[in-house]
Amino acid sequence: MNIYINGEIIESSDLIFSPLSSGTAHGWGVFETIKLVEGKPAFLWEHFSRFQNSCGMAGIALKEDFDSIRQSCETVLRANGIFRGFLKIMCLKRNEESSDVVISVGEKTYEEDVYNRGLKLCYAGVLKNESSDLTYIKSTNYMENMLQIGRVREKGYDEPIFINSRGELSEGAVSNIFFVKGAKIFTPAVECGLLAGIAREKTMTLCRQLGMEVVQGRFTRDFYKTSDEIFITNSLMGVMPVCLFEDKSFNVGSCDVTWKLNGLFRGMENADIEIYKL
Repeated sequence: MNIYINGEIIESSDLIFSPLSSGTAHGWGVFETIKLVEGKPAFLWEHFSRFQNSCGMAGIALKEDFDSIRQSCETVLRANGIFRGFLKIMCLKRNEESSDVVISVGEKTYEEDVYNRGLKLCYAGVLKNESSDLTYIKSTNYMENMLQIGRVREKGYDEPIFINSRGELSEGAVSNIFFVKGAKIFTPAVECGLLAGIAREKTMTLCRQLGMEVVQGRFTRDFYKTSDEIFITNSLMGVMPVCLFEDKSFNVGSCDVTWKLNGLFRGMENADIEIYKL
């Protein structure tokens, strides 16, 4: 695989980071995962804006601007010939004045059978720390999330949902969560300890366009029990139906709001790649 690092395209097998850098020794870095739609990155500007903001919050020096990142993404896509999958942009702190920017590609996608089946959710075994700075940036410190994913999958579930230290619903390990109740959509507020996902923001915009009220609030762990539908979002899956949350099942085929949002979200992705067409 060809990877971009600090202005050069190299083979991933030749990539070596200093074990003394903060990015390597302390996991001090941020990243963005961007879906490829017809070989083009969707919502690239939004991802870059969050990436830039995360670097600032994390005290990481980022010299690249949007145009340079965009051109580098184009170079990586050409070098790898990837049409479906994702781009991953990382910025790893080297020291106070410098950092390493790495752009790579992957081929993970969510196939139609996954949407038709829906995902199974359950509560994570640890609490989300809503007071931590790391909660609100897309940090490379993802070990706890990955551990929780592994543990719930051992029990037959797909995604863990975190409760924060106040007993409030927060987010999934790699997703934001939404609850449909009648003509209203409910989702935990950012202050509950979650990363404001790009797909989360886009989905809330679509809900309002459909005339549905969006309520961002603080909800207890039993909130899901009275939901008509539940769905989760992230940049790779878009809007994903949920077939099971803990002990409550949902008929995915009858989740009309979820499917409508799923289709509208895909349309929004296609419209965006025309704007920033590489």
